[in-house]
Amino acid sequence: MPFANRYVVDVATLVLTYVMLGWGLNIVVGVRVLLDLGYVAFLL
Repeated sequence: MPFANRYVVDVATLVLTYVMLGWGLNIVVGVRVLLDLGYVAFLL
């Protein structure tokens, strides 16, 4: 990308990964009212 260096791309990738994990956990636990700790295994 012409507007970002390697550090910015790495941080943005990490942030978007955590956002996707948070949205998935919100859907499983919040909307479906299921306790699924499988997301923690992917996080670690």
